[in-house]
Amino acid sequence: MKICGFLQNYNGVENGDLLRCLKSMCCVVDHIYVYDDGSTEDVWPLYKAYDCVVIPGRVNDFSAELLHKQALLGKIQSDHPDFKWICWFDNDAILGSLFETRKDTEEVLGQAADQEFVQIFLHNLNLWRSRCWYRVDSHFNDLWHCVWWYNTGELYYPQPRRGLHQQQYPNPYRERGVVKKLEMKDPRGQLLHYGFSDYERIVRKYLTYKQEGQTGERLDRLYREKDMHLEPVELDWFPLFDRPEEIDSEPQEMLPDHVANMETVNEYEQSKMSVL
Repeated sequence: MKICGFLQNYNGVENGDLLRCLKSMCCVVDHIYVYDDGSTEDVWPLYKAYDCVVIPGRVNDFSAELLHKQALLGKIQSDHPDFKWICWFDNDAILGSLFETRKDTEEVLGQAADQEFVQIFLHNLNLWRSRCWYRVDSHFNDLWHCVWWYNTGELYYPQPRRGLHQQQYPNPYRERGVVKKLEMKDPRGQLLHYGFSDYERIVRKYLTYKQEGQTGERLDRLYREKDMHLEPVELDWFPLFDRPEEIDSEPQEMLPDHVANMETVNEYEQSKMSVL
């Protein structure tokens, strides 16, 4: 069973996201393919350490992510037309402990293929200002990502275009009808998302979406903690290489703060420099 990893990445060296992501992905795939979206940090030693095949972007262009993913999919299909599955997640996430070993992963994927599932969705667990607490209010606990894509021989992105919040995974068929989808109910099979796991990550995500034109409730909820509801994780949801030793204290409400009045990540960076 040949499995290819699929990742679009921007930086992630200084905060540890890229290393954690590659550690998780390399446990279950044969080849890791990366579209580097104009990283400004020294990402290349990590790419080399994990034998990544990299398509280098000239500049950071977040809104063109589907165009980048189309290029990445085409590269995998050209290099490995016989692959069975693609595994996709972002650099600020890792697979839960159900996918900690290649053996366990092949068992899950084999059973899915036997039942003719071509897409496997994992629940996106949003860790919030902690590795041990996740947020469940304001639709933070409602998202499922299509992480596993079976090679139907027809995978394609229909009319990819620039913009936010589009379907991030390809269609499995060009014309045929029913698409069998599996939602992984085992909590050990969740996608553990670190994108909100500390203050700095929340600030950057909020301002990135803001400068790309997102407005209203969809933006505001990213930087608002009034009436937030957090739940503790179960430690066995995490792979051993990144498992917390114990549950820490629950984060308390602190947002929004002065950053809510800023417009760009660059403005935030300049404000930090002025303090220094």
